[in-house]
Amino acid sequence: MTTHRSLPLTAGLLPLLLHCGAPPSPAEPAAVPGAMLTLRARGKASIVERRIVRLLDGEFELQWEGVSQRLDPDSLQLRFPDKSVAVLDQRFESGQTSRDSLLRQCVGERVQLIQRDGNGRETQRLAGTVLSVEGGRPAALRLDTGEVLLNPGGEVLLPPLPQELALTPRVAWRLRPPEKGTALAELTYLTDGLDWSANYLLTLSADLKEAEIAGWVTITNGTGVTFSDAQLRLESVETRRIESLQPVTETEVVEYPLVGLTRPLTLPADEPLRIP
Repeated sequence: MTTHRSLPLTAGLLPLLLHCGAPPSPAEPAAVPGAMLTLRARGKASIVERRIVRLLDGEFELQWEGVSQRLDPDSLQLRFPDKSVAVLDQRFESGQTSRDSLLRQCVGERVQLIQRDGNGRETQRLAGTVLSVEGGRPAALRLDTGEVLLNPGGEVLLPPLPQELALTPRVAWRLRPPEKGTALAELTYLTDGLDWSANYLLTLSADLKEAEIAGWVTITNGTGVTFSDAQLRLESVETRRIESLQPVTETEVVEYPLVGLTRPLTLPADEPLRIP
C-alpha cells in the first residue's frame, strides 16, 4: 500500500520539522529551459526534459545528447504532446570516454605504442594490431613482424575514431512524423546519481535560554551531466511493515516542496550544491 503526503517546508528544515510534528541524417533538438527533477533520498531520480525538435521528411533519426550517464534505459520514454509522431525504435549509447572503452573499440585495429625514457624522451615506437584489452591497456599486440607482444608498456596512439562514435551518453530514435516542421518533445527517465540530504546547525545562547537553528539541503549530482535552469522537487520514501493476520508493507512517499525557492537552479555535474 502506497500513500502520498505533501509537506510545504522551507528548503533547510525538512525531516527535523517532520519529526517535530510540523506540517519539483540525425536531427539534434534544441533545449527548452526548465528541466523538472524529482529527487528521492537514496532512490532513483525522475527527470523530465523538453526540447524543440526539427522534424524531417519521412523516417529520420533523432539524437538526444546530454542525458545522465547512469540512467535506466528501460525507463526511457519520448512523447510529443502536440503531434502524432511514430517512434519506430530506440537505442541508448552510454558514451565511450573511458580508456578501456576506447581501447575496446580498437580491437583488431592498428595502433602505435610510444615508449619513453625517464626524462620523457621518445626512445621507441612500435606498431601493431590490438588482439585483446585488459584493465584499460593492450594485453596482446601483434607486431608487423608477426610476433605477439604481451602486456606492452608505453603510451598508446589510437587511430582516428569513427565520427558516429558516441563520446558522451545519448539516446537515438528512429521517427516517422506526419509532416515536416518543428515540435515540442518531452523525454522522461529514471536515473541513479542524484541524491539529497538535510543538514542542521543549532546554536545556543550563553545563558542557554535562546537557540538559533540554521538548515540547508545538500544536493549531489553524480550523473555526469549538468542540469541548467532545473525545477526541483524533493521526496523521501518511508517504508513500514504492519504485522497483522495478513502482514502488510506500507510505503509512504513524503514530498517536500521548497517553499521560498521559486527560481530555477543549475546543478553542476559531479559537484554538490547547498541550498539554505
